[in-house]
Parts: sequence; C-alpha cells; structure tokens
Amino acid sequence: MADIPMGATIGAVAETRSAPRLLFIDNIRWSMIILVLSMHATDTYSPFGNWYFVDRQVTSLATKLFFGVYQSFLQAFFMAVLFFVAGYFSAAAYDRKGFAPFVRDRFFRLGLPTLLYMLVIGPLTQYFCPAPGEPADLLTNGCCIFGTANGCRKPGRCGFARRF
Repeated sequence: MADIPMGATIGAVAETRSAPRLLFIDNIRWSMIILVLSMHATDTYSPFGNWYFVDRQVTSLATKLFFGVYQSFLQAFFMAVLFFVAGYFSAAAYDRKGFAPFVRDRFFRLGLPTLLYMLVIGPLTQYFCPAPGEPADLLTNGCCIFGTANGCRKPGRCGFARRF
C-alpha cells in the first residue's frame, strides 16, 4: 500500500494505486485462518494433536472419531491453500521489487519473527508450561525448538493459563 501525500490530486492518487484487490482471495485467506484457529482450539481438547495447553478428558469412541475426522480433514488442505495463495502473489512481488529487496523484505517480515519465536518466545513458553512430570528447566524444556526429538514439546498444562 502506497502512502499518498496530503496535497495530492485525484490523478496522482489514481496513479499510485495498483491493480484492484481480488476480494475472493481475501475471502479464501480469512476462511482458512478461521480454520487454522479452529484446528488449534481442537488440539487443546481433542485426544489427538500437540499444543502448549491441553485439557484432555476421557472421551468416547464417537468423540474420538469426530475429532479424528475433523482434524484430518482440516490438515489435509488448509495450510496447502494458504501456501498456494502466498506463492501466487510472491512472483508478482519478486518482479516488482527485484531479488535483494524481495529477500530483505521477506527476512524482516518472516525471518525475524520466526527467529524471535525460536530463540525467545518458544523457550520461555516451554519453561513456563512444562509437560506433566517435567521440571521447569529452561535447558531441558526451553531449548526444544526443533520438533519432538528426545521428548521435547510434550503436551503440558500451563499453570498460568489455568488461572484465567
């Protein structure tokens, strides 16, 4: 989105605008984001999945089947749709910006938040939300940022989240 100076004429404003928005793409994106939120909420309460906060109860076979089918259905397509939409618009952004500005922009918009999560937010969350029976130790729980190897990222019960 371009900044438009205060004293700009209507012709100048029309020149700074790019192609019209594809509203159906916006609708696809928000719909998929709602499904992502639904998936993460389901991970908290279903007998499947892994999340920082879990509240699992004893469930019947029908409940397990419902959660299993629902989560399998969602995971089968929603992330692929989001990646497809992002990839569709990446080519035009690359053509418009060029290599170096495109990579720099992606690093600031995607790389820095990822590093912030991996090096600060993720370890602190694992420290404050250890798995049941695990000590609240930053070295054993907090540094497990690359998956579930060696018992890392076991589902835990966040004591501070239970208070709310």
